[in-house]
Amino acid sequence: FLEYVPGNRLLFAPWFTFAQNRAEPTNSYQSTNSVSSLRWYTLSGTVAPGATVAKLDIRRNVAGVFDSPPITQSTLVGTATLHAEDCNRATLTFQFTDDVSADKFGILPLTRLAGGTFPCELASGVAVPGRDARAPAAGFDSRQSGAWFDSATSGQGFMLNVQPPSATAPGSFFGGWFTYDAGTPNDASTQHWLTLAGETRNDGQAGLLPVVIYRTLGGELASVPTENSIAVGNGSIRFTACDRALFRYQFFDTLIVGAFRARTREIALTRLGGCAAN
Repeated sequence: FLEYVPGNRLLFAPWFTFAQNRAEPTNSYQSTNSVSSLRWYTLSGTVAPGATVAKLDIRRNVAGVFDSPPITQSTLVGTATLHAEDCNRATLTFQFTDDVSADKFGILPLTRLAGGTFPCELASGVAVPGRDARAPAAGFDSRQSGAWFDSATSGQGFMLNVQPPSATAPGSFFGGWFTYDAGTPNDASTQHWLTLAGETRNDGQAGLLPVVIYRTLGGELASVPTENSIAVGNGSIRFTACDRALFRYQFFDTLIVGAFRARTREIALTRLGGCAAN
């Protein structure tokens, strides 16, 4: 996820990925489907006026607990450069410097997944309309997209992409949930991440949408692709303002969910930076 805040020229990007080298497996299923391989980082930096390149720090948070205190602090583990080619394409060059993955570097070509919900201004000053831009509707607003968190558990949180419904069609919703292991940690980092997906609709329940919670396994840092996503729970998000929301989750009561099994709670979320201007 990439979020750019024009007011202070800040670029912020949670990176949902996997461990660099998977442990030697005892069988092929374990080699590609261990939850201990889940990793996430945050990238941040400021962008100079008119620039198409941003220098970013790569930071890591560890030692947290799923949806619970303590608040965790980030440590610097690498650097990156993001080159924006246009409104829908970019290239990320990264170099880790920590003792865990210091030899890992690479180049990632990036393509926008969800359509642009805001106009985009190129470095030349040319404005490009957001191809999927929609006016606020039914309690949903594209300005609700961005970083959300619970101040009591700062260091973990959500990145959301919100598209309102139109008069004739539902809108899209996608989110990334960067958090930690539940119960006994399955690796030293304790990191865990999930994704949320759903549709915004004009169905008389303003600002409320049901979501499905997914867990994705089987990848490796910037090298091994995976399509191994499974649903592990359901939930709902109710936006009560452009910068306030309530998220309720309910994990399935099945063995495949592991330590998250049957967990349920409602979290009061605040949008980082308040209401977005655009």
